[in-house]
Amino acid sequence: EDKLSLLVSRERLALQACQGPRQSLRDERDKLKRDIAEAASRRAGLEAEAAFRDRRVEQSEADLQMYRDRVMERENEAKAMKADIARRRAETEESRRSLRQQKDQVRGILAQKFTFLRDCIARDIGVSFNRDDPAMERVLLQGADLDGFPLDKFPDVHIDYTKMPRERLELAQRTSVVDAHIVESEYHTRAAEVMKELQTLSPNMRAAMQCEQEQGQLREVRACADDASVESQRLLREFEEVRAERISRFSRCFKHVEQEVGVLYRRLTEYDGQAGGAAFLDADDSEEPYRGGITFTACPPGKRFFPMELLSGGERSLASMALLFAMLNFHPPPFMILEEAQRRRRQRDSRAGLN
Repeated sequence: EDKLSLLVSRERLALQACQGPRQSLRDERDKLKRDIAEAASRRAGLEAEAAFRDRRVEQSEADLQMYRDRVMERENEAKAMKADIARRRAETEESRRSLRQQKDQVRGILAQKFTFLRDCIARDIGVSFNRDDPAMERVLLQGADLDGFPLDKFPDVHIDYTKMPRERLELAQRTSVVDAHIVESEYHTRAAEVMKELQTLSPNMRAAMQCEQEQGQLREVRACADDASVESQRLLREFEEVRAERISRFSRCFKHVEQEVGVLYRRLTEYDGQAGGAAFLDADDSEEPYRGGITFTACPPGKRFFPMELLSGGERSLASMALLFAMLNFHPPPFMILEEAQRRRRQRDSRAGLN
């Protein structure tokens, strides 16, 4: 019995000694269970976030591919337009060259006609035409050099053929252009005979003085013409300088606005991490852009390109605001006041504009 009681007491002591470690092991087991539950919860959250990130990456890749396809289409359209512009330029140059040749031919014919009239006046041949016209007088005083005379300054010549002999009129009607040199040689022969007869007559003693007066007037007219030509060249150079400066300033402003409008429109249309839209400016005339129009195109997020008139009121308001800010960004003012800027816009668009 003593031995049994001794064993029981020892067992009790052993149970009391094991009671503390067992409780600590239980507490540690509960803590590990809680840690496992928290780790599982965090793992589920991370897996959900990773799935969301994967969907965002897939959406971004799809958008990037769409933009690449759109850029490729734009490049193909630009190449086609450049080829068409080059073809039209070649056609324009060919037309201008042909027009210059025709103008040169017309100027040559008119120069021959006025040279003939001047010779008739110098030889005192009674050819009746509209000599009292001021434009006709300027051409006749120009001299023999009519190559540089403007084509539109040549006046119309109205010759009165009623004073010609009837047989000469009938001969002119029957004679073709090819056989006209025969009639011309007859006139030259007749003119030579008349000149011989004139030489036998008494000379005009005042002819030298009259010739000197006419030459003085001719020198004055030529001096005025030279001064006018120099002034014309100077004005032409100044015009080209102003034109080049105008194109330079317009191009500098247009390129700045073209770069800024896309960035500002994308920022205005961003919302909750979603990518914004795109906006572009295109000049109709690349050589002289201020002479043609400018096309403004906007593509809201999640939509394809539409003409500006097919966009909603809020979308057009955002596009207009992006264009306004891009233009003001070229020469920023000290401050701006926008009245009812939030009108016809959704709450998120107004918040994006404030940002």
